[in-house]
Amino acid sequence: MMMLLPPRSKQVIACFIVAIFLLEIRNGYFKRLPAYLKSCDYKSLLLFVGGALVVALCIMPADTVLLKTVQQFEGQNWHKQIMDWAMWLVKNIWILLIFAYLLSALTRIRVLPRLIFSAIFSNVVVGLLTTIFKFGFARARPDKGMGPYSFFNWAQVKVGYYQSFSSGDAAMLAAIMVFFFYTLRRLPFRAVFLLLPAIVAYARVGLNRHWPSDVILSMGLGLAAAHWVAGYYRFDEPVKIPAGARR
Repeated sequence: MMMLLPPRSKQVIACFIVAIFLLEIRNGYFKRLPAYLKSCDYKSLLLFVGGALVVALCIMPADTVLLKTVQQFEGQNWHKQIMDWAMWLVKNIWILLIFAYLLSALTRIRVLPRLIFSAIFSNVVVGLLTTIFKFGFARARPDKGMGPYSFFNWAQVKVGYYQSFSSGDAAMLAAIMVFFFYTLRRLPFRAVFLLLPAIVAYARVGLNRHWPSDVILSMGLGLAAAHWVAGYYRFDEPVKIPAGARR
């Protein structure tokens, strides 16, 4: 599959994201955020993150076995297709979100760009979470050959080989797709949204870039971010006034 934009387009994408954020600030998207921060259910967020962390630690002893189990399918055609499709999705998800936002803005139906921007916001939130874990734990990636218990390599943390815990790509897809799963409740077959992060998580393990425990934690972080942003999306949802009622 071809990428929609050249590989060196991160600066352009970043400019679009900043412009969209500024536009949404102007539209008042964040005006109720302080009130939401005071009433938010932080226990659920801690449960998601803490639960994923516990599960990741529990399966860590089996990381090497699970990694080899996934990689044994490397010669299979279906395995290669999953790898290619998942990496295409990861490389182009920002572009797809930006395009969807711009297209929805043309409809002048406020709920559509607000929905897409919330998914973008969820992506940014989980990006902050994964950065904390990546630099905090400084875990060596599988392809570094240091085993699953090589943590706290802070001297080399700026090098990508020591940012394994967790997977930013898997967490990103989880944050976006779980948010859509939460909010688009009337959409048929919305369970497909949950399949996409699992495919990306599988691909990151299959490409030898992450341990299985990394992607487990990533799912928890993505779920936490999606839950928090979906809560704000409902909290900030415009109140519908019944016809004939006093304004």
